[in-house]
Amino acid sequence: MIKECVDGVRGHIFNGEEAILRGSHNLENIATALAATKTLVSIDDATKAIREFKPVAHRIEFVREINQVKWYNDSASSSPTRTLSGLNAFDEKIVLIAGGYDKNLDYEPLAKTIVDKVKGLLLIGQTAGKIFDVVKQELENQNKTLAIHMCDSLEQTVLLAR
Repeated sequence: MIKECVDGVRGHIFNGEEAILRGSHNLENIATALAATKTLVSIDDATKAIREFKPVAHRIEFVREINQVKWYNDSASSSPTRTLSGLNAFDEKIVLIAGGYDKNLDYEPLAKTIVDKVKGLLLIGQTAGKIFDVVKQELENQNKTLAIHMCDSLEQTVLLAR
């Protein structure tokens, strides 16, 4: 819930569950936008715009629901920090497709969040081995297991995810 305080009285402005955008990072952006536009537009117009705002393509973008499974495209998450934001946008455990071009980044920061939030991990591309290694180490540290699949093609990956 986004609130504001006027003359010592706190009031509700916007329920974050009404936004199409997922994740606490997006709620922070919404709160910032509301504060920045407070004197420019009415709160009703601002919250209407937020409710109708569609995420940018490939950034936690809802694709569709098939057989009660929601599919999201977050392929713009091309770094570990962006991937973490995407993972943290979901409260429920997810099946994650990860990997891609190797930019020589450190993938260790992903490991704990993947172990905590992912129920199935499908890896593809140049970084598949690096992500596998850090997740495997974290699984060993936590004495947990996770279904991990190394994939050769996007078609194979999507079929396994399904």
